[in-house]
Amino acid sequence: MDFRKNINTNGTCRKGYIDANYNQLVKLMGKPIINSCEKVSLEWVIEFEDGEVATIYNWKHNRFNYKGELGIDTKVWNVGGHNDVVVDRVQKLINQI
Repeated sequence: MDFRKNINTNGTCRKGYIDANYNQLVKLMGKPIINSCEKVSLEWVIEFEDGEVATIYNWKHNRFNYKGELGIDTKVWNVGGHNDVVVDRVQKLINQI
């Protein structure tokens, strides 16, 4: 598994959601990419060994919209990818923490 920040995410879209808190995600993947856009403030990107890519992000849960500072109080995160399988894979990783 690769948690680099320069993984190509072109063409990914929301495939589902995971239940996790900010600290679990940081423990698993390190510090997030911090965005300044209106709809996403925090994001992680994973590339699995088979090439599947997952993005984990807080859609409209940042300080500019609904939830607290940078959205770190988010409990349900969006998962994007090219294939629905990434949602289960990411949730399984979180459940192992």
